[in-house]
Amino acid sequence: MPRRQMNHYYNDFKTVPEDKDNFTFDVLLSDLLLIYCVVNIIIVVALINPC
Repeated sequence: MPRRQMNHYYNDFKTVPEDKDNFTFDVLLSDLLLIYCVVNIIIVVALINPC
């Protein structure tokens, strides 16, 4: 996706008024990041110490 188009979408997202929808999106994003970190740790442990 071209950078100009990405900036357009990002600006559209930034213009969304601050409400609980944005809050839930932030919480979902942080949850996904946490899950991603946990999965990475599990993969690393499995690679270091295979069953």
